[in-house]
Parts: sequence; structure tokens; C-alpha cells
Amino acid sequence: MEKLSYSQLAPIIDEITEKVTQEIISANRFGNLEEVLNKYNYQISHKEVESAYYSTNAKILILGELNSKINDIENTFKKYGISKDRIEIITDYEKLTNFNPEKLRNTMRYSDILVCAMPHKMKNIGNYPDLISMIEHNQEEYPLLNRITDERGELKFTINGLRNAIEKTHMYNDLIE
Repeated sequence: MEKLSYSQLAPIIDEITEKVTQEIISANRFGNLEEVLNKYNYQISHKEVESAYYSTNAKILILGELNSKINDIENTFKKYGISKDRIEIITDYEKLTNFNPEKLRNTMRYSDILVCAMPHKMKNIGNYPDLISMIEHNQEEYPLLNRITDERGELKFTINGLRNAIEKTHMYNDLIE
């Protein structure tokens, strides 16, 4: 093969860099980061690793209709050792229907996504019936998804359902380890 010019090489480098970046983020989320790094002959010390899922200032994103006061929700998180500045809540119907899930793809800004009742039709979900299905079918590309459900298992916000969802989050489980 002949040598390529920089202008021919640049898009190849960009594409490979993007693929490797996605591979590393996915491996980090699913606990096989060391295996992927070994593939590239790269090692990190365990002292360098703080969290396997998200950045140190990551938040838990809550999407859906909440029938509780924000203060009650924040207090529930506080009981689990998670401060209110570590949660982001989107409940407005208009904001939810216009929410762009692409901002969640391969991000370390959020450790977890908690969902409850929300609009089925949203922008940028492709052929999936709803956001939850899209994320569940592509979980390696998104922060961990947990559902907030009532005692019957239906998507409905309750404080008890929130407690159950918090206990499944990466953020909470990292705190108790």
C-alpha cells in the first residue's frame, strides 16, 4: 500500500479514535476495562481508578412524571448519602418529548438514569417504541438504566420505588463498597 497524505489519513485516524473511545467507555461500564486496555498494551494502576462507570462529578438523571415534592426526593437521596447536586430531574412533558437521548450516549456525565412514567414518543429514538426500549437495547452505550415502579411493578413514581431504584444505581453501590 502506498503512503497516504495527511488529508487522506486524518478521517481514518478520527474513525479509529472514535471506535477505540467507545470500546473503552463500554468496557469501563461493564467491568472488562483491563482486558481492553491489555489489548492495546496499556495498563493503569489500581490507584488511578476511582469509579468504573462515570466521572467524579457525575449525576443521576431522573426522567418522568413525579408526583412528589422535589424536597422529598432530595431528602430520599440524602438518606442514601447522595447530595442534591448529584441529581438532575426532568419532569416537564414538553422537555421530555423534546429530550435528545443522544446527549446520554457514551457519556460519563451521568452514572445512572432513573425512569418512571413518561411520554412514549420522543425525538431521536429511531424505530424504538420509547426511550426505555432504546436504552435497554443499547445498554453498553448508555449509563445504567433503572425503573422507578410502584408495588405492582408499573412505571409510576413512588418514594418507595425511588428507594428501590437508588439501591440499584452504580453511584449508591460505589458509596457502600
